[in-house]
Amino acid sequence: MKNQKKYLIILTLALLSSMYSITPIFAYLTHNTSFSAMFSWTQLFRPVFILLVVILLSITWFKKLRPAEIPGTCVLNPEGLPKTPFFRTRLYLFIVTTISVIFISFPIWGALIIPKSDKVYKTLHYSKLSINTLFIDKLTCDSCEEVIISFTNDLEGVQDVQFTSDHKYLTIKFDNTKNNIDDIIFLISQTGFTAKEIK
Repeated sequence: MKNQKKYLIILTLALLSSMYSITPIFAYLTHNTSFSAMFSWTQLFRPVFILLVVILLSITWFKKLRPAEIPGTCVLNPEGLPKTPFFRTRLYLFIVTTISVIFISFPIWGALIIPKSDKVYKTLHYSKLSINTLFIDKLTCDSCEEVIISFTNDLEGVQDVQFTSDHKYLTIKFDNTKNNIDDIIFLISQTGFTAKEIK
């Protein structure tokens, strides 16, 4: 029972370390943005969560790989050893470790989940075209960028959405007769990020 609680704590910490980038993708896939900002606070504590997971896994693997002496058994006669429950085996610990690594690395590979936009843009007359640059606060991973790009590309009249090379600024071109910058900023805020117009 003690090991099961430890494994549950490890998996919870690993999940929390990436929750800030999982919820925007979940919001995009379900088209429900109501809870996407709920876990943005976990981004601040991500290094702490990862450190705790590494420490707990290291201690657990050390104990598991260290040879243990069982009183009353002979090393040459392993038949006297009791059968180990599955959740105490190295295989189970390996599974927990693998799931933890998948959770922790999610901000790196999460962008692969979001489909690339195949939107075809039509040319606008310059009087209808607005080009705005927005500063996106707390943007840390590629999957977060893809969520924002996908959400804004779905808006009517949006022509082009691109992040700058430093991944802090979003340049968006749109038809100002069909949308305005305030609606776009509001949509981005629904994904859990704060957008400010650069003038």
